[in-house]
Amino acid sequence: MFKKKYLLFTATLSVGLFSCAPLQQTSYVCSQNFQQIKSIDNKLPDKFTFQGAFYFRGLPAIIRGDIDKKESINVYTPFGKNIVSLEKENNNICVKLEGKNECNKEEVLNVLSLYFPDLNTILNFSFRNLVIGKFDLKDDDKFSCESNKLIVDRKDYKLVYQNDKLEKILYGDFAIEYLRDNGNSKEIEIKTKDTTLAKINISQIKNKQ
Repeated sequence: MFKKKYLLFTATLSVGLFSCAPLQQTSYVCSQNFQQIKSIDNKLPDKFTFQGAFYFRGLPAIIRGDIDKKESINVYTPFGKNIVSLEKENNNICVKLEGKNECNKEEVLNVLSLYFPDLNTILNFSFRNLVIGKFDLKDDDKFSCESNKLIVDRKDYKLVYQNDKLEKILYGDFAIEYLRDNGNSKEIEIKTKDTTLAKINISQIKNKQ
């Protein structure tokens, strides 16, 4: 009788220990995954230039950017005419559009909403964040793992990583998805719910010294 109870106790303890082991391992692997992604994020350039194609509601344009202390974006027609120029430095933003040159943030949003409705949300991120996918991950960031994805949960948005690469940014009803990322070329899609608002196909990224 005693032997049976001992064997039952041993079996129960073994099941309990093994059932806890995967949970501990998952937590450890998730933490290691975060540290790996943070290391990659820290190595991404802070200064670079880029160019590519910009599609807004199916209409094609050319986009060029210069990301340094100031972040400058210029969008042109396929024939080279400037459509809009944006410049950001810290929390300041200026827009040049249709002969208007405006640096009051509220007025900038008003002007852009006339021509690019629903896209004002991207101004809540730096152009550096959006183009290169660099979000300066910190050890005190809140993160979790679901399946094979790592999710960094910040105050206003979430970053979703898979295979050590940024897969999407979730911001309210908006999603910014990285459909392709081959280092110097990227395909970025800006969506709200199930509607695609814009696409950016970056063909070239050059680091600046």
